This record gives sequence, structure tokens and C-alpha cells, in this order.
Amino acid sequence: MPTDEHLRQVQGLWPETTLDGWMSDECQEGLVSLVIPTYNRANLLSETLTSVARQTYRPIEVLIVDDGSTDRTPQVVERWREGTDNDLNVQYLCQENQGANVARNRGLLHSSGQYIQFVDSDDVLHPQQVACLRAAIQKPPEGDLVFSEQAKGETAPSWFPDREGDTECSISGPKQVEENPMVVPKNRGSVLYHRSLCRKAGPWDESLIRWQDMEYMFRISALRPSYRRIAEKMYFLREHAEGRIQDLYQQRRGIKGGLNALSRVERVVETADQRHEQACYCMARYYLGIAKLAMVKGDSAQVWKAFAGAQRQVPNTRFSIQLRLARVAYCGLGGKVTKLLLDGYTFLRERMAR
Repeated sequence: MPTDEHLRQVQGLWPETTLDGWMSDECQEGLVSLVIPTYNRANLLSETLTSVARQTYRPIEVLIVDDGSTDRTPQVVERWREGTDNDLNVQYLCQENQGANVARNRGLLHSSGQYIQFVDSDDVLHPQQVACLRAAIQKPPEGDLVFSEQAKGETAPSWFPDREGDTECSISGPKQVEENPMVVPKNRGSVLYHRSLCRKAGPWDESLIRWQDMEYMFRISALRPSYRRIAEKMYFLREHAEGRIQDLYQQRRGIKGGLNALSRVERVVETADQRHEQACYCMARYYLGIAKLAMVKGDSAQVWKAFAGAQRQVPNTRFSIQLRLARVAYCGLGGKVTKLLLDGYTFLRERMAR
């Protein structure tokens, strides 16, 4: 469990978490709250909700937070509610378009579960996912969080419609998050949190338009929670062309948003003394990605700011050499050519790693 020292560190970084009333600590024992923010995902949402209804575990509370959708989302939700079992507690909350983090916080404020899971409105749950996660987190000694492996692809996996039988889960742990925050996956959908951990971590940062999940994961890790891991793939991350937040990656405002998010993450890591090589590599790689985008759609000040961020992290000698060559190339050859060279280097390295 988080110590008073680590809790003070996180509260010092995020003053709003010191307001004890931001999220109630009262809950219904055994209840799992699934928080599902959605925005114009009517074509995909029905499969996500169907996978929720087919969960073998009960009781489940479903909090669908509609972030100002202008498509058929209300009709999709209503049709789904009419066909679900009465033992599902469903709340459909609507708000003006304010972003996924505002929607997640609203879901948390309305939740009553002892356990919390954040589900994206385009992804799919294994029929036994909630049951396996809940059994793992409750296994003595009770943990702060548990996560499963995940699959990804364009179409739902073969296990999607199946809710027959029981799935045997391989559960590791319990372990404690120590110096390496990367042990907790930044994909929130595969993680089940104890309510008390979400309350101590504080609300999702509503100022961030990019990499919100990474910032939240690093903040969770800064509390040094105990965790267990399920080896089986229980969560399906859908890859598709319909409006994902990744679309911002190719837009100018995504540059500023990325730099802002990474600076927040750096503050958490430094304050929590978690400058592990894997965490540094993650931040350095993301900074370099921002630099490449700024070379094409930003300006030189943003490129050099991203280079500086990557330099602060430099996880190893190979990355240091790559960064040094990128800076020299940018000065001599310009942004477009440097980006092509960096992309080519990444492609060759991935090919050699196969």
C-alpha cells in the first residue's frame, strides 16, 4: 500500500488531490465500476458494450460518459440497455465536449465500486476479464491493482462472443512498484484499480490533450502500489481509422500538447525518484517523436525544445549517439531530411530485431 511519504509526494505535485472530497471513499463492496468515456463512436461502441454485458462477473456498474457526441451514440446506448440483463447497473451521463479526461473524472465522481476499470469505447473485454482481475486483486494479501496482457488488431478476436466455461488465469505476485514505474502498463483498459488507489492518485489531468494515460500511469506508480499480473490476454485494443486521440500526433497542436504532457511526466518521475532506465528511454523516445513531428509541422524552437527533453533523459550510449547525430543532421540538412533519416534508422533497427 502507498506510504504517507509517497502520498505526500503525489499530493505535492497535484494539489487538487489534497481535497479529500474530490472522490468519495464510500463504496459498495465487491462492485466493479467500469468507466467508459465515448465521443462519436456509435459504429464501435455497441461491440464494447456487448463485451461488458457478457462478463461472467457480477455485480458490475457501467458508467458511460458521453463527451458531447453528435452521432447515433444515444440510440446505440439505449438499444443496448434494453437488451441487457437487469443485474447491470448502468448510468448514461452526458456532457458538452470537454475531452476524455473530464469524462473519466466525471465517471469516477459518480462511481460506487470498490474497484475501478477504465474502458475505451472502441475496445473489447474477454468475457472472464473482470472475474479474473477481481479474483486476482482480492487474493490475499489484497493488492492495489492488477493487470492482464492485451491483444490488438482490427477485428474482434475469436473469444469475443464466448462466455461459456471458466478461464484459468496465471497470476503472478504480489509485487511492489519500486524504482521502475514502467511495470504498470499505460494502457488503462487492462488494469483494475482498487478504489482507494484512484482516490489517492487524484483526478485525471484535464489540461492534457495527449498521453494522458502515460501521465496517470506514472502518477499511480509514484505511489509505489502493490500489483499482480495475469499472463493471459484479456483485453482487446482495437486498431481502426476512426477518430482516435492518436490523430493529434499528426497535428500542430499535438506538438505543444506532447511537450506539456512529457514535462508533467518528468516532474512526477523526478519527485518520486523513479529515473529507471526504462522510464528514461520511454520519455526520451517520446521526446524524439515530438521533435520529428515539429520538423515537419512545427518550428525550430519546438524541435530544439524536444531535443533538450530527450537529452535530459538519455537512457544509454546508443540513444545518446542517435540523438547527437539527429541534432547535427538537423543543423546541416534541415527538418524533412532529418526526419527521413530517423524514420529509416527506426525501420532498420526493427527489421534487425525480428
